[in-house]
Amino acid sequence: MNILASRVARELSIRNAYSNIPIFDEKEAIIPRGIPVVEPLKKDRVVRRIMRILGVDQKDTIYVGDSVWYLTAFKEVNIPILFLDNE
Repeated sequence: MNILASRVARELSIRNAYSNIPIFDEKEAIIPRGIPVVEPLKKDRVVRRIMRILGVDQKDTIYVGDSVWYLTAFKEVNIPILFLDNE
């Protein structure tokens, strides 16, 4: 979600963060799905767009993900890292 992504980006001085935007109901509960910015099975497109915008070569890229939803993005980078927390 963009709330967490924005905070992490700010804390780590990251200029670009892409994530879906949550929508809240009148009770301030999150409505599922929100506004899609990064479609689950099309994360590869976002990775390619970022590399193109920043002029970064694939050999200089790392991607960290925590589920199978990141497999398409993993194929676009030099070093894919799958982080699984078993707790």
